[in-house]
Amino acid sequence: MKNIRMLVLLDGSERALDAIHYIASVDGFSSMTVVVLYSVYAQVPPAYLDLERKPEGSDELERISAWRSAQEKGRMQYIRRAQQLLEDKGFRNVEIQIRQIVRGVARDIIAEAHQNYAAVVMTRRGMGLLAGLPLGSVATKVLQSLSSTPIILADRNAYPNVSLSVSTGPETP
Repeated sequence: MKNIRMLVLLDGSERALDAIHYIASVDGFSSMTVVVLYSVYAQVPPAYLDLERKPEGSDELERISAWRSAQEKGRMQYIRRAQQLLEDKGFRNVEIQIRQIVRGVARDIIAEAHQNYAAVVMTRRGMGLLAGLPLGSVATKVLQSLSSTPIILADRNAYPNVSLSVSTGPETP
């Protein structure tokens, strides 16, 4: 059987690791799936972008550089942890793609999802600050924009071998 490619969205949150636990729990996935762990990040918070142009911001630049280094280290540890969780369950085809934001988190994810994936796996919410919403802003945008790619929403309360699969159906004008 030919391997299928699944795009798994990771944002650095513990909640996003639910997608990893879900995939690892599905019988047969490890032998037939190429898992692409995909993360989109901001180089620096947007509020700090102007500091590079201001001479009085030089002290801040040092702090931003240290923050950036710490973020990169944490991002890699997180992604490696996700990869290890899958490898411990027998997955041998795990790829990592970490991208800096180009057009926006959701737009960049949507563009990547159009690159010949059998499915996109994500959680309902990630690192967003608005707790209690059924779907986060990125999940909502991805669901609204992908009509030809199956989307699997992995949840903290999902049982092994059970998923909620959502298709937005044909696009409407």
